[in-house]
Amino acid sequence: MVGSAGLRAKVVNPRLLGLAVILGFFDGADLSSMGVTLSRMSKELRLTPGQAGLCISAGLVGVVVGATAGGRWADRKGRRQVLLTSSFLLGLFAVLTAFAWSFESLVVIRLIAGLGMGGLFPVVVAAAREAAAPTFRASAISVVMASGPVGALGTALIGLAPDYRWVFLFGGVGPLVAIPAILFVVRSGTSSAEPVEGASSTPMRTVFFGEGRAAGTALIWVIAFCTILVSYVLVNWLPSLLQLHGFTAQQAGVAAILFAIGGIFGNLIAGRVMDRGAPRVGFVCSYLGVVGCILGLSVITQAPVMFVLAFGANLFVLGAQLVAMTLTAMFYPAPGRTVGLGAMVSAGRIGSVVGPLMTGLLLSAGLAAKTVMLLLLPGLALSLLVGLVLVAVMRRRPDTEIADSRAPAVSYF
Repeated sequence: MVGSAGLRAKVVNPRLLGLAVILGFFDGADLSSMGVTLSRMSKELRLTPGQAGLCISAGLVGVVVGATAGGRWADRKGRRQVLLTSSFLLGLFAVLTAFAWSFESLVVIRLIAGLGMGGLFPVVVAAAREAAAPTFRASAISVVMASGPVGALGTALIGLAPDYRWVFLFGGVGPLVAIPAILFVVRSGTSSAEPVEGASSTPMRTVFFGEGRAAGTALIWVIAFCTILVSYVLVNWLPSLLQLHGFTAQQAGVAAILFAIGGIFGNLIAGRVMDRGAPRVGFVCSYLGVVGCILGLSVITQAPVMFVLAFGANLFVLGAQLVAMTLTAMFYPAPGRTVGLGAMVSAGRIGSVVGPLMTGLLLSAGLAAKTVMLLLLPGLALSLLVGLVLVAVMRRRPDTEIADSRAPAVSYF
C-alpha cells in the first residue's frame, strides 16, 4: 500500500503517462523494424547496400521534418492534433511498408512513416513530464524512452518469423488502434491538449538563441547529432555488421534481442541518476560504456561475449540519450519547451540520416565491419566532452532547473 501511495504521489496523471508509454512502444517498434528486416527485404527487393541505406535514411529524414514541425505545431495549436495526425501517419505507412514492391516505393513509404514517428516523439516526452511530479520527471521520461526499446524487442522477436512482413503489420496496427485512446485521454480543454501559453507569440529564434541560450542550444544540437548517429547505426545495421564480422544470422538475431533489452535498462537507470541530480555521472558512465562495448564488438569473435557487448552497447547509448533529453527539457522555458525538444530530436535525426547512409556507402566501398564500427568512436568522444560543457553552462544559468535540482520544475504544457 505504501508503495502504491508513493507511486501515486510521483505520477499525477497516470492515464497520460500510460498513453505516452504505449505510443513510445510503437514508435520504437517501427524505428527498429528496418534494421530487423533489412537483410531479407534487401534480397527480396534486390537492394544494394547503398539503396538499403537510402531506404533507412528516408524514414529518418521524415523524422527530422516531423519532429521540428510537430514540436512547433504542438506548442502553438495543441498536442492532441499532433498525436492524432502522427499516430495515423505512422500506423498507416508502417502497414504499407509490408507491401512495398520496389526501391522507389519503399523510399516514399518510409519517408511518410518517418513524419509520423518524428511528430510523436517530442510530444510523448513532454507528456511524460507533465504526468509526473517534479522529483520524478526524469524517471517518467526514462519510462517512456524505455518503452521504445521494449517495442524494439517485440519487433526483434516477431522478426524471427519466416515472413518479415509481420514486423511492419505489428508496428503499424498499434498506432491506429491507439487513436481512440488519444481521443479519450487527451481531451479538449485540458492542459495536455491545449497550446502552451505564450508559445504562439514566441519566435523560434528567441526560444533557441534568445536570453543567452545560443551556446546551450548549439551544444545540445551537437550532442544530439553525434549520439543519435551512433545509436541509429547500431539500431539499423548491428545485425548486418555482426554477420559481416563472421557471426551467423541466428547469432545476429539473438544479439538484436539482447540489444533491445539493454536499451530498456539503460533508460531506467539513467532516469534515476538524473532524478538524483547527477548529470555528470550519467554522461561519463554512458559514453565511456558505449565506447568500450563498440571496441569490444569490433574485435571479439566469441558469441557469448558478443551477446554481452550488444546488450551493453544499447544500455549505455540509450542511457546517454536519456541524459541529453532530460537536460534539454530542463534548458528551455515553458513556452518553447516542446519545440526545443523537437529541435533536439531533429538535430539528432540528421545524425540518424547520415549514420545509416554513411554505413551503407562505407560497406559498398569495401570497408570491413570492424572499421565501420571503429569510425563511430570519435563522435562519442565529442559528445562526452560537449555534454560536460553543457552541464557546466546550465549550472551557471539561474533560469535552468539544473541550477537547483531540488527546485520545483515548471509545467511542460
